Amino acid sequence: MIMADVFQILFIVLGLWIGIQSHWLLYGALFPKFTARSCRQFGVQPGRCLFWGGLTGIPSMLILLTIASNGGPFQVLGITLLACLLMIALMGATGIAQLVGLRLTREQSTPWGTYMRGGSVLAGAYFLPILGWFIVLPLSLIAGLGVVILQKRIRVQRHSETQEAVAQPAKVQHA
Repeated sequence: MIMADVFQILFIVLGLWIGIQSHWLLYGALFPKFTARSCRQFGVQPGRCLFWGGLTGIPSMLILLTIASNGGPFQVLGITLLACLLMIALMGATGIAQLVGLRLTREQSTPWGTYMRGGSVLAGAYFLPILGWFIVLPLSLIAGLGVVILQKRIRVQRHSETQEAVAQPAKVQHA
């Protein structure tokens, strides 16, 4: 192995690490309320997030990988939808990175510092050979997808409850 091979691997890892961090910072800046809710959701119910993420994410990923690997006109569609699924999972994992950052700090920190601290630890754990590649990375992405699904379900439930309350006529009491 020559130095060029070493630097090639190093720069690939650094590029992936910076890319993951950038996604988390971007989603945290664009969707701060969603990220805070995701952080609370994963902090309270991590098992439920993993369940819903695995229930929907694994079959979706397998179907999209099948579509993407067949070739033909649907290959581009499969790759595009697979990238969208990854982006949604990273969006949910932003809350997990924030939770890790909050648990690592004692004093009040800026949201950027929280994302950077938690994201650095989580992304660093992704690159741990075997354990990080096959356990930490997939589980955090599955949990991130589950967080997004649970947030959507909670929103739909609240919306339907509000619609039911509006649809029922108010009872007027005559004095």
